[in-house]
Amino acid sequence: MTVCRMDDADNISGQLLSRKPGAFVKGIVLTAVLFFIALIVSGFAAMEESTGMKLAAAGLWILFVLSFVNIYLSQKRADRYFTAYVFNDDINSAVVAEDILRACTNQTLFGAEYSVTFGREHNNWGRIASNMKYIDTSSKVDEFLARRDVINYCGSVIEEVHGISETGKEYRVKARLRRLDTRHFIINNYTGTLRIPKNFYNATALIDRLEMMR
Repeated sequence: MTVCRMDDADNISGQLLSRKPGAFVKGIVLTAVLFFIALIVSGFAAMEESTGMKLAAAGLWILFVLSFVNIYLSQKRADRYFTAYVFNDDINSAVVAEDILRACTNQTLFGAEYSVTFGREHNNWGRIASNMKYIDTSSKVDEFLARRDVINYCGSVIEEVHGISETGKEYRVKARLRRLDTRHFIINNYTGTLRIPKNFYNATALIDRLEMMR
């Protein structure tokens, strides 16, 4: 089975903490600092009636908004980073997109008898990082992603490919997908754009395979 995933899957738990909660906290701190600076500058601008101060205040408020946008985009980039794709050599077999973060919320995939999740699964960073320590090498990640029970829990079959384009850093695949786990979702069939970084391991092989499905 061919696995397409992040280029370096060693220390995946450490990468999770830096790319998801770590990046989120840094973004929030920066946004808070910008907010207070913008508030102070706006106060001075109101008192002095200075055009320069007003422009500075406006610029800071724009940076404040952009900082919020950057937090959202950084989390979306991290979600893409923790998405993998698996497929067999048989061209008639399915190509499956796997949500690694979701897989690592399920304790039963790591040997537990049961798994209980409260609230949003993807925000349970402690549990996800703890489970990722069991697969903290590239070879273990590949073995994990190739397991049938993992695929059935966090995988979505790519049913149709409607278009493939590319930018400097990623491939963009417009596709229709079907979730394999039908118990936890209301909508199981959906369309979307898969954004696959070009530096992903086996990215070229994946795109070649998806080209056959157009």
